[in-house]
Amino acid sequence: MEPSNVAMNVSAESCLYFLEELIRIPSVTGEEGRIGQFVADALVATGLQVRTLEVAPGRFNVVASWEGDREGPHVILAGHLDTVPPARGWSLPPLVPTKEGDRVFGLGACDMKGGLAAVIAACEAIGRCGGLARGRLTVAMVVDEEAYSLGMKHFLTVNCWPAVAIMAEPHFSQAVIAAPGKVLVVGEVTGKAAHGAVPGEGVNAVFEACRFLSGVEKLTGKGHPVLGTHRYCALRIDGGSGSYCIVVPDFCRFTLNKHTVPGEDEEFVLNGLYALGAQLGIRGELSLHIEPPFYPAYVGDADEAPARELAEAFEYVTGQRLDFCAAWGVSDANLLVDKGIPTVSFGPSGGNLHAADEWVSVSELVIAARVYACYVAAVCGVRNVGQ
Repeated sequence: MEPSNVAMNVSAESCLYFLEELIRIPSVTGEEGRIGQFVADALVATGLQVRTLEVAPGRFNVVASWEGDREGPHVILAGHLDTVPPARGWSLPPLVPTKEGDRVFGLGACDMKGGLAAVIAACEAIGRCGGLARGRLTVAMVVDEEAYSLGMKHFLTVNCWPAVAIMAEPHFSQAVIAAPGKVLVVGEVTGKAAHGAVPGEGVNAVFEACRFLSGVEKLTGKGHPVLGTHRYCALRIDGGSGSYCIVVPDFCRFTLNKHTVPGEDEEFVLNGLYALGAQLGIRGELSLHIEPPFYPAYVGDADEAPARELAEAFEYVTGQRLDFCAAWGVSDANLLVDKGIPTVSFGPSGGNLHAADEWVSVSELVIAARVYACYVAAVCGVRNVGQ
């Protein structure tokens, strides 16, 4: 049996069933318990050895594995269980899967319950072919990706084997092999209180913070030939008294996000911001520090595993070439690569991620599942392939 035949063993009906059942289960970050149990049960039914590993009270990763009969490579198929909360403006019930043509609408349909469904359906097909001939397959479905990546960080403390990984994020026509990093900066300006009728006698921390943030908006940072240039984004500002009073505010706190490229580490970011504060002559005391989450930038190679092997599987299944690109944001893939695990992000895509009326392509869902099955069969073999 050729790897492409293993891929054709993927059931389109199973793909759609798993997708619709996953959409029906609410799994906003912090509430992943029910969906985790569903995924665990589904993977047990495929023949995988499944463990649920607690990350926080009531929250657990689902980690499943197959061992081949002989030595071989270690492949990780990874994804996240959580979604963002439903945005305003849905015209359809977010937790009721609604199929219209090639689209299925539902909260998390694209990011990334479609990817989860494709992985489960691929494992189901591989199980029907007898499991692995060699090497090891690990399926890691983790919590908290939409927040602090606590699930992936926990998984990386228990995974001790060299491996390559496919992350089932919604990147279909162009798989992702590079991504910027991300740093979160919290700043504080301490000024001097005074009566609001004589503001010159004080140092207005809100005004000084705003002057600083106006300067930050113009900073460009380093550039990169693959990842480009990323500016700062102010996420929040809070200063002054909590109740009405005529007092010059002596404290202001703000939060900045910076997507980064190689060379823009925490020290580079903080040094650049402090230099800006000095250049602007910010009055009062400016204090800056880094808070979680932090993600390092990475740039992979399309000519090396697993990108090359995934491209071959994609061509087996579709007859078309798989292109590669850099992502504009971060994901758990950043953490995998940082631990020395080459990673490609590839999965069924759609539209309206993190927005109302999110949807995923059914045809891409089925193709992605077949590509996963073909990729694993090509790299690790299946027991009845005769290897």
